[in-house]
Amino acid sequence: TGSVAGTITDSNTGATVEAQVVLHAFSDIIGSFEVEVVTNGFGGYSFANLYVPHPGVISYEGITVFPDFPNIVAEIEEIVVEEGIVTTADIAVDVADLLLVNDDPNTAYGNYYTDVLDSLMITYHHWFTAERGVAPAPAAATKTNYPIIIWYTGDETSNLISAAEEDSLVAFLDAGGRLFSTGQNIVENLPTGSPLLTNYLNVSHGGNSTQILMAAVAGNPVTGGERLFGITGVSGANNQTSKDILVPSGLAAEAIRYGASGTDVAAVTVDDGNYKIFLTGFGFEGLVAGNRNLTPPNQLMFRTLTWFGVPGLISVEDEVIASLPKKFELEQNYPNPFNPETSINYAIPQNASVKLTIYNILGQKILTLVDEQKLSGVDSVSWNGKNDSGAQVASGLYFYRLEARHTTDGNQRIFVDAKKMLLLK
Repeated sequence: TGSVAGTITDSNTGATVEAQVVLHAFSDIIGSFEVEVVTNGFGGYSFANLYVPHPGVISYEGITVFPDFPNIVAEIEEIVVEEGIVTTADIAVDVADLLLVNDDPNTAYGNYYTDVLDSLMITYHHWFTAERGVAPAPAAATKTNYPIIIWYTGDETSNLISAAEEDSLVAFLDAGGRLFSTGQNIVENLPTGSPLLTNYLNVSHGGNSTQILMAAVAGNPVTGGERLFGITGVSGANNQTSKDILVPSGLAAEAIRYGASGTDVAAVTVDDGNYKIFLTGFGFEGLVAGNRNLTPPNQLMFRTLTWFGVPGLISVEDEVIASLPKKFELEQNYPNPFNPETSINYAIPQNASVKLTIYNILGQKILTLVDEQKLSGVDSVSWNGKNDSGAQVASGLYFYRLEARHTTDGNQRIFVDAKKMLLLK
C-alpha cells in the first residue's frame, strides 16, 4: 500500500481552503467506487493505506475537490500510489465568478444553468440550499470575482425565499449586488409588505399565465431586440405549471411579456444605480433551446451577465456567425471503405436547396438521401447501403453527388461536387 496527501489552497491568495476531497477508483472486480475525506482545519487531506495500482485489480482515475464558498470545483487526473510512499498532491482552487444558488427542494434543474454558464466560460460556486441552508449572499458581493447571484427555485411552491434568505439578499443588494432571480411562484409566495418584494423587486403578483410563448420588450437593456422566447418543449425542463404574472411599479422596467404579441409581464429589470435585478416570473430552466425562431437560453444569460457588468463575453449570435462555414464543401465519407453504414458531411455557408444523391458506377440513381431547403451550417447524413426500395445493394464502388442551389448577389447559382465510396461486405 501507499498514500496520497496534500493541501487545498486558494489559487489567488494561497490561503488554505476547507473542502470535500473525493478519490475516484476502479476495479474489474467491483467496478467504480469513491473514497471521500474532508480537509482538516488547515486545508490538509490524506488517503492512507491505498493499494498500489495493479491491472484489473485496482486503478485510480483522479481526485475531485469540492471546496467551500467561494471557490470552485477542481479535478486532477494523474494519481500516483507507490508502495510505502506518501505521494504529495497539493491542489489550488480558483475563486468563482459568481454564486449559483439552487433553491429547488430536490436540488433539481442545475444542469440547465451550469451548461449555459459553462458555454459562456463563467465559473460558479453551486450552492444547494436543501443541503446547506441559507446561501452566503452578502459574501458573494465581495468574495466572488463578480458581485452576482443567480438564484433559482425550480419546483418549490411554498416558502420559496425564507425570512432569513430575504434578509441575506437585501444585504447583498445594499452592497451593490447583481441578482438574477428566476422561478415560478417566487412573487406569488413572497408575503405582502415583504421588503424584498416592495422595496427592491418593485413588483406585485398579478395571477398566473398559461402562455407558452413570450415576447421581448423593445428598449429593455437585457431583452431589447431579442426574438420570442418559448417556455415548453423537450429541450427545456418542461416544469412550468404556475408562471407568475408580474405587476411592476417604481423602478421595475418591463423586460418580457407573456404571449407572442406581448400582454402580461413575465420579467422585469431594476436598476437603482447601486444594485441591479433581473427577475423572471418563470424558471429559466423551462426555456426552449435549439429553435432558430426563439431566443436560446444562453443568449438570455449572456445579455443578463453583460448588463450586470461581466466583460468580454461572446454572444450566442457571435458564436454562431463565427462557426458558419466559409464555403460550400462536400467531405469524404467516413468510414471508407464501409460496411454496412457510412456518414457523409457537407457544409453550406448560406441557405440553399440541397440534394444529395447516390449513384452506382453505371450512373444509375440508387437513393436520394437529402432533397430539401437547408439553413446555413454543417450537416451530416448516413447511408446504410440500401436503395430507395429498402433492399441492400451489392458490394462495389458508388458515387455520391451534392447539389446546392442558392442565390448570391441576386443571381441563382449552383454548387456541385461528387466523390467515390467503396462498400465492402
